[in-house]
Amino acid sequence: MTDTVNTVGLYVRDQDEALAFYVGTLGFEVHTDVRNGSYRWLTVRSPGQDGFQLGLFVPGPPTHDAAAAQALYAVKQ
Repeated sequence: MTDTVNTVGLYVRDQDEALAFYVGTLGFEVHTDVRNGSYRWLTVRSPGQDGFQLGLFVPGPPTHDAAAAQALYAVKQ
């Protein structure tokens, strides 16, 4: 069992746009980029910080139903 936080999820509207910002602007590197149908698990990390990742996730299935996803989008506006 681990006693540290490994991944913190951030909800984003567009994963490609968020990826360009975190990698291109802030200098993060891609850790994981895996697709399963329309779902994409995308994480980035700061170089040299192997134990911590930021998850760049779009609200929606399989984590959220349509109402929850819409509520998360509304908070960002």
